[in-house]
Amino acid sequence: METQDIHYIISIDGEQYGPYDLEQVRQFGVFKDTLIQRPEISEEWFAAEDCPEIAAFLSVEEIDS
Repeated sequence: METQDIHYIISIDGEQYGPYDLEQVRQFGVFKDTLIQRPEISEEWFAAEDCPEIAAFLSVEEIDS
């Protein structure tokens, strides 16, 4: 599955937002511990830093802290 075909659901404070494509997630502004779901792949939630395509645009300071 191509990255552009994947959509992401974002969970912040118990509220779900999306689905968004990767560029929209980048614009949304997520942090390393923001919960993300990729419904086309799995029902599981995981931290943004555990998703390689999202972790790629998190700031180095955010990942290291």
